[in-house]
Amino acid sequence: MFVGDDREPVLRLKWWRPGKRWFDPERWLDRRVRSAPLRPVNPEGPKPAGFQHVRWIPEAEPKASERPVLWLWYGYAPKADLVLEIAVSSGLATRVKRMIASRVIPSLRAYGLDEATRWSLYGASFESPAGFRMVERRLLLGDITLRLVSADKSRLMLRQVYPATLALARRKLERWLDVRPFKQHRRFRAAGPAERWTVSSFGRTLEGIRLIGRKRLPFPLGFCASRETVSAIAEDKSLDRLLLAELDSPGPPDEALVGRVVGQMNWAMLESVSSKQ
Repeated sequence: MFVGDDREPVLRLKWWRPGKRWFDPERWLDRRVRSAPLRPVNPEGPKPAGFQHVRWIPEAEPKASERPVLWLWYGYAPKADLVLEIAVSSGLATRVKRMIASRVIPSLRAYGLDEATRWSLYGASFESPAGFRMVERRLLLGDITLRLVSADKSRLMLRQVYPATLALARRKLERWLDVRPFKQHRRFRAAGPAERWTVSSFGRTLEGIRLIGRKRLPFPLGFCASRETVSAIAEDKSLDRLLLAELDSPGPPDEALVGRVVGQMNWAMLESVSSKQ
């Protein structure tokens, strides 16, 4: 992933999940640094929360055949089983490189599966409950969706559609619950009509709709492996967004969880506003 401003790329991120019991982070990082087309000057560097093993090449001299374009930072977070590489252009202004080293890298956070995880994507932010890991995402302009699963096979979908005024001009609020961005084998059947629903979000009350039902496989397999489902949608008029969540599980789903994840949406914008009030 490349991150930049309106003039140029500023940094590049790569990440891996080793997923191996025998993974030796110190050995892996040392080998990675030695294989880089740069000469390390200082192998120590910023160590953000959760990253217990780091390597840093803040000033790099390339080999004769290479161009002087990068300085590198590597970190490994055991709890998240995550290796992260950050490459920064050496052509950036000194103040920008200092800001990345002193503010951007130290602000990194790695979450374990046993912790609630915060996501911030293209201006939309979510908080997924502990025990859920992301398996699929759909990132479109004005429509961002994450799909997560837990160890007990519960599946959680988090979605934001914006601007809400345009979305509601296309279809009514309750019809958005019928639109599922990922392919599904089971067919949903509601247990009754949609109910009016409210959720608390950073000191505000948002109004919306909740729908309970069941998902079944197509005929003739509808009798087996059905899943109970609760879905909800709320309109955040101040941000002009539709906030959606759907939870389905082999047993009764946790309806309160749906309210919590919708109420925490856009925490990146709303937390700072509510703390100032």
